[in-house]
Amino acid sequence: MPSNRSTKRDALREQICSGVAQILKAERLKRNLTRTEVAGRAGLNRQTIAFIETQGRTPTIDTLLRVSEVLGLNLEDVIRDARGNVESPKTL
Repeated sequence: MPSNRSTKRDALREQICSGVAQILKAERLKRNLTRTEVAGRAGLNRQTIAFIETQGRTPTIDTLLRVSEVLGLNLEDVIRDARGNVESPKTL
């Protein structure tokens, strides 16, 4: 049986991954880019972008770096922001 500590780490990791996906999608939409446009510029297929945004699969670091670069983002900042949103959620 997994320890409570590892369960919390797994949950945190999932929330951060979800946050990264949300940030990338929001930035794509802010730039009025389609999934196809981002995919083409990143050398990926449109379905890969859809999988990232819907959390259908866990992308590689290389894939995330490509998408971040197309969107003009620093992947380290994206991860830091996603983690920060999990650790201190914004209230509406």
